[in-house]
Amino acid sequence: MFVDRIKVFAQAGNGGRGCVSFRREKFVPKGGPDGGDGGRGGDVILRADRHVDNLSNLFYEPIIKAKNGGHGMGKKMAGRAGADKIVRVPIGTIVWAADDEKRPTSNAQHPMPSGGTAKIENDPLVDLTRDGQEFVVCHGGAGGKGNVHFKSSRNRAPRQYSEGEEGEQGHFLLELRTIADAALVGYPNAGKSTLLRKISAARPKVAAYPFTTLHPIIGVVEFPGYRRAMIADIPGLIEGAHRGLGLGHEFLRHVTRCRILLFVVDI
Repeated sequence: MFVDRIKVFAQAGNGGRGCVSFRREKFVPKGGPDGGDGGRGGDVILRADRHVDNLSNLFYEPIIKAKNGGHGMGKKMAGRAGADKIVRVPIGTIVWAADDEKRPTSNAQHPMPSGGTAKIENDPLVDLTRDGQEFVVCHGGAGGKGNVHFKSSRNRAPRQYSEGEEGEQGHFLLELRTIADAALVGYPNAGKSTLLRKISAARPKVAAYPFTTLHPIIGVVEFPGYRRAMIADIPGLIEGAHRGLGLGHEFLRHVTRCRILLFVVDI
């Protein structure tokens, strides 16, 4: 299954609470406070990976949660920091902040795979265009303070502590825009997939009926001097695709990054 747009809910981990503890050792009957701090919550991180070609992994895991931080302990031992949640996404993924509280009333309305809609901000949060590029979607909460931080000259045995902060959370819209040097554009059954099979090692499906290709396929063309180019095979477009007829916008957004458009015509 090919998924190039999906809405997810991300929640970072909460910070652990501080500890109320006092030093208790032999021959030290009245030791001072030694409660440790809580650990920080884990972050939710998106990482661009060239080995991932679509967002289908998030289709089965639309709720992304990081681990909470551990609570503080005695002897000034801090809690364990929560593990970060790293989500691998394909190169070319754009992230927007989605707002479900407001009804979409403008062109920012986007249909989602689940059947609903989401309103997005005009400016994207990040555009992941390099392999290994990372973006922290939600930051984890800071850990709470132990009672060792509340001692003073007038309060030698404090029993106060602070709770850990809550991690950030929110809904986000992820959209994939294929990165390629050139794109094959044309009507259905014009021969785009056949051409891609001839000039590259890609093996898109070829058949004698329209819309055989249902999602973009990338092929690599080798040139002399160890040079190469990436060619994208875009599903066939019908008349009025620029106005959104059929799945025009769903396909056309994959050619926005291409420097060259190759029009394939069946004559």
